Amino acid sequence: MDIAYTPTHCRSKAAQIGPQTEALIREILGDHAMRNLRKAQAVLRLGEKYGPAAMEAAAQQTLSFGNLQYRSLKTILEKGWLKADNLPQLSLPLSSLGQSFLRPPGYFALAKEVAA
Repeated sequence: MDIAYTPTHCRSKAAQIGPQTEALIREILGDHAMRNLRKAQAVLRLGEKYGPAAMEAAAQQTLSFGNLQYRSLKTILEKGWLKADNLPQLSLPLSSLGQSFLRPPGYFALAKEVAA
């Protein structure tokens, strides 16, 4: 193992793997870099074991769910859950009643406060 595994080194090594891995490592090291340093090192070892493409896909998946658990990332890589052909395709047709409940994204935007 490299002796220079500091938080800064982990961030730069993650950047070499890809932007998603870099974002994951930055999130892990966040507020408590020294407390989470071993976790970041373990994540980077997974990147070495499974390769940059798999690591990038797994990092993107864990970030999209907000799950920073090492075990979850490792399971995704071990089980190969990042392949598009393994993921179920969910496209169910909506009835006219179901379609009547659809709203455009702007509908959910925060409204500006109105002065009373």
